[in-house]
Amino acid sequence: DLYYGSVTAFDIAGHRVVAKAVTDIEIRSGAIVTAGGIVFTALQDGWVVAYNDDTLEELWRFNLGTPLKGAPVTYAIGSKQYLAVQSGGRHLHPVKFDKLENSSYLFVFALN
Repeated sequence: DLYYGSVTAFDIAGHRVVAKAVTDIEIRSGAIVTAGGIVFTALQDGWVVAYNDDTLEELWRFNLGTPLKGAPVTYAIGSKQYLAVQSGGRHLHPVKFDKLENSSYLFVFALN
């Protein structure tokens, strides 16, 4: 089964991979890096995942129970920062994760 993905930190000056986080499913959503050093991505199997931007150590994950394909975004209102993730679309894997509900939602998390 070749359905996997990764987030890779690459040193362009040194021409080398610094860190890599491998996922069980391909990433179709993209990723965003905050000024606070956190990388967020959303996976097609419903997981929103946060990584340390230097080491790509997983810091947090939360399953929304629906396929995620939209890129996560962050924004601030006053001093409070938020993470928003859009769900929608059917996951295309023929076997795995077939029990996820197809939905169209916007999930918003308040960040500490």
